[in-house]
Amino acid sequence: MERKPSVVGLTVYVTNYEASVLLAKAIKRVAPHVIVVFGRPTPSVQATNILQNIEEVDRHIKDYLDKFPSPYLSGILPVTNNAGVLTARGCNQNCTYCNCAVLSSRSILTHSVDRVIDELEYISQAGMPPNEEIQIFDDAFTHHF
Repeated sequence: MERKPSVVGLTVYVTNYEASVLLAKAIKRVAPHVIVVFGRPTPSVQATNILQNIEEVDRHIKDYLDKFPSPYLSGILPVTNNAGVLTARGCNQNCTYCNCAVLSSRSILTHSVDRVIDELEYISQAGMPPNEEIQIFDDAFTHHF
């Protein structure tokens, strides 16, 4: 770990849960002193299970957005051809097939406009291949449409 962080945070979904656990284990193998934090949405509803069964995970959090640095702007996450940003977290809908609304108490928290613009500009100038799409990873990106 070139930057020698004291804390590493991972946003954990059902879809990347197993990969996040493997990454946490790899981080602890290389740098056992690093605090590994899992963040929403999956840890928000399975915090006890995760903390009891995955010894490499030290903490979980639910609330963040601009409180924590951008992984791109801080140099933690490299720009690749599948780069993307989060403009907001949570959902105010009531879909029966999804847990995002339940996890966010049917509310949406947003990043500041300046933060989103800074990330988009950084991604577009930091080696994003031409003609590639920048993905939007919001839980409910179309809620205003």
